[in-house]
Amino acid sequence: MLKIITMIVTLIILLFFVFVVRLPIKEAKDERGYQILTGAGTIAFFAFAFIFVVIFLINSFVYSFTGAEYDLIFTLTFDVSLLTYGVMIMVLQKAY
Repeated sequence: MLKIITMIVTLIILLFFVFVVRLPIKEAKDERGYQILTGAGTIAFFAFAFIFVVIFLINSFVYSFTGAEYDLIFTLTFDVSLLTYGVMIMVLQKAY
């Protein structure tokens, strides 16, 4: 059941990411686009790093994950970082 949920969420996020991939191609032509892309990438990186550290701490000190849970958590971490990148591009487009 976890694999099905993970596959559905990952598919939705990847479709969203395909939608967002065309934005950097269109936006990266000037300084405004460069600021949008670097700001979004920086925030997405910190979101990924923060979630990764939290997962590591939970796995080390609170609860030891099984193999399937670990796969699900890392897939969702990747999905959240892609979602953060896309949402930040849209938010920064309106801000600049």
